[in-house]
Amino acid sequence: MDAASIGDEEDLESVLEEQRIKTSVYDKPIKTVALMDTGYCATVIKPHVLPKEMWAPFSKKFAAANSEVFTINLISKKPIGLEIFAGQTTWLRVLGSYLPNKDVLFGFDAFFRTHGLHIKPTGLSYKGQFLPFTGIQSILEIQEAPEEYKEIQQLLLSACCDSHDQFNHPAPLWKNPEFYVRLPFKKNEDINPTKATHSGMNPEDLKLARTECAALLVQGLIEPTNSNWACQAFYVEKRAEQNRGKKRLVIDYKPLNVFLQDDKFPLPKISVITQRLSGAKIFSKFDLKAGFWQIGLHPEDRYKTAFCIPEAQYQWTVMPFGLKVAPSLFQKAMTKIFEPILHSMLIYIDDILLFSKDSEAHKALLAQFTQIIKDQGIMLSSKKSSIARTKIEFLGMVFEDGFFQPGEHVAKELLNFSDENMTVKQVQQFLGIVNYIRDFIPDVTKYTSQLSKILKKKPPPWGPEQTTTVKTVKKIAQDPLL
Repeated sequence: MDAASIGDEEDLESVLEEQRIKTSVYDKPIKTVALMDTGYCATVIKPHVLPKEMWAPFSKKFAAANSEVFTINLISKKPIGLEIFAGQTTWLRVLGSYLPNKDVLFGFDAFFRTHGLHIKPTGLSYKGQFLPFTGIQSILEIQEAPEEYKEIQQLLLSACCDSHDQFNHPAPLWKNPEFYVRLPFKKNEDINPTKATHSGMNPEDLKLARTECAALLVQGLIEPTNSNWACQAFYVEKRAEQNRGKKRLVIDYKPLNVFLQDDKFPLPKISVITQRLSGAKIFSKFDLKAGFWQIGLHPEDRYKTAFCIPEAQYQWTVMPFGLKVAPSLFQKAMTKIFEPILHSMLIYIDDILLFSKDSEAHKALLAQFTQIIKDQGIMLSSKKSSIARTKIEFLGMVFEDGFFQPGEHVAKELLNFSDENMTVKQVQQFLGIVNYIRDFIPDVTKYTSQLSKILKKKPPPWGPEQTTTVKTVKKIAQDPLL
């Protein structure tokens, strides 16, 4: 069967929020979030967006931008209406396939059939109307696997999902009482519940908070509460997403963390990781979708996680971000779940790396991993996932052919620091990066000792020795043979 090209790395690819599709002239439009990519010949919709009876079996192979070939198995029985602009509807048959993070991929066919539509650098125009792009995003983010791993990849893709309510599994992990976590208070402590009085939000943030909480309620991740605990929730802008104007809801759990009993389950150290990967030749990497939210909270402890926005109070049914014990509790749960394959697997919170010495062993390992994912109801993210690679980056280190070295971005982070007169916090951050790659810097203590002086209670003034140390470490770290 011939393969039709549906992707090109230089083609226009942008996000269009709040698009509508119609199943018929008379039906109410369905709101979706769409990705526009003129390099794809066909328009693709996630199967769950349309009723099951609207899909028909279909089999056609498509070539992605990296020349890999994959198969789409569904096509709409009749034309679907794409309402890109108000008062305009383009009707065409669409394909059905999983799409990371978006509901609809508008391909070239949609734009070719929409007469009068013009594509501009910042958005689309149609008869005096303008629709801006809200960001750039990659489609099919899971890297294509070698041909012999295609079947396993398709099985793993079925475990990928964008949100909890879309995850089609009869018994998802976060609803399994065996893995409910407890949040015990410290012993012999006078526990004083904190019930914050919210200082308020501006109208834009309040609207956003209500919308976000409504979505969390629908997914079953939070529930209304009258708990005597209530930590304050507020918005911050993520540095990486400031260009898109996206904000992140944060809950200040400091008052709760003061009273929570510590959990000492260890996270793996980078030195142990590099030792275990010695001799490994083939790798697969996965990311657990939504991280901590895949672990349920014991019903008796949920009241402790209560948070408030203006005029509303909720508590979590899953483990929230911001708890000091969350990383250890999550690591403990994942270690128990994947115990049968830990001999060939590394887990660092929600990052997973599978490794083997040859292809046959790796296929068997992936089969075991896939079965565990299926049995336990674990949800994967397509982002940052790779299958059967001979070279891979994991936790800032690049592993290939039994050897490893720091990823380029780790060393380049050092260049963001000034050569002189760093603050105490900047010195701590600089030394943190240096310590991460210390195995690759000869006589590293000679350099760290100079900077450590600045961290003393009565530090000396910044001098030429510290400046020389910073410049030297930066130079060594940029060595391509590091």
